[in-house]
Amino acid sequence: MAVRQLVLYPEPILRKVSKEVNSLNEEIFTLVADLKETLLAEQGLGLAAPQIGVAKRVFVFRRKLIDGEIVQEVINPVLELRGRTIDSEEGCLSIPDFREVIKRRSVAVLRGIDLNGNDILLELEGLEARCAQHELDHLNGVLFIDHFTIPQKLLFNEWVEKQEWFKLKNK
Repeated sequence: MAVRQLVLYPEPILRKVSKEVNSLNEEIFTLVADLKETLLAEQGLGLAAPQIGVAKRVFVFRRKLIDGEIVQEVINPVLELRGRTIDSEEGCLSIPDFREVIKRRSVAVLRGIDLNGNDILLELEGLEARCAQHELDHLNGVLFIDHFTIPQKLLFNEWVEKQEWFKLKNK
């Protein structure tokens, strides 16, 4: 297990559609362990494989349970969106220090498999549903900024050009 360096916007891998995982092997076990370690080190809510430079359909996210919290892995996730559309603030570890309100569905049914090859079927609500939608977007090459209105995009473009990490990436 290792804490991996985050991939920051506008790195091209963040716009790439991730490939499906065909077998559970040491590479995937290591990827999931690294995702979990990196998520905890960064104190995030969710993290997708492209955010650490791997274009595989894998993400992890924090789940609250009755007796505590776990970091749930999901391999080859599929979402069915339900519920109403709600506005809520989001951020992204790949775009540090920027948050904005966007629309997401309030309920998401998440399907996939875990590291043991067991089927996952979770009905998520609220923040967990929002997080799963955000992370699945990453696997499809979509960033939360793609959900912005035109005024939000203009504000973001002005903001990002002033950021040191962005200036260093685009020299």
